[in-house]
Amino acid sequence: MFGKKDKEKDKEKGSLPKDILAGEIERLTPGQSLCYKLPPIYGDDLVIVKPNPDCPKKGKKYLVCSESIVDGKPSGKVVTGWDSDKASYIAAWIIERLGVPFA
Repeated sequence: MFGKKDKEKDKEKGSLPKDILAGEIERLTPGQSLCYKLPPIYGDDLVIVKPNPDCPKKGKKYLVCSESIVDGKPSGKVVTGWDSDKASYIAAWIIERLGVPFA
């Protein structure tokens, strides 16, 4: 019915892909990072999410960087794209662009 919340959906909220990825981002410690490969329509690049080492003094909590792929391997040239304090925003951005984990 209109205007009524589905209590079952509220219980399942933590199991959504966005929530799972946001949890992984929040658990990152300095020196760790998550890498996701974007499909060709979004540039065929790697997206790297890592904690900002300057966070308490300057900048936001997480950095989102990109790196091009050459012959199936990372090029080594990392470019910082943007930063955010919200892991859920970064997770939604990656999922909307169909990012897949890159090892």
